Amino acid sequence: MAAMGLCYEATSLGLGTCMIGTMNQEKLHQAFGIPKERVVRLIITVGYPAKSGEPRRKIRKDLDEVLGYNHW
Repeated sequence: MAAMGLCYEATSLGLGTCMIGTMNQEKLHQAFGIPKERVVRLIITVGYPAKSGEPRRKIRKDLDEVLGYNHW
C-alpha cells in the first residue's frame, strides 16, 4: 500500500512511475551496496513522462554517473 501511495503521489505531482518486481538480486546488492540479508522486493522508478507520444531515443549514462556509493 505504501508503494501504491508513493506512485499516486508522484502522479499527482506530474511524474511517472514504473514498478519493477523482478530483478537480479545479486547484481542489485552489488550495485547499491545493499546488505546480503536484505531482500529487495520492489523497485519503483520515478521520472518525467514524455511530452509526446513518440518514443525518445535512449541515451544511457555510464553507471558511474547514476550510481552512488557508501549507502544503500
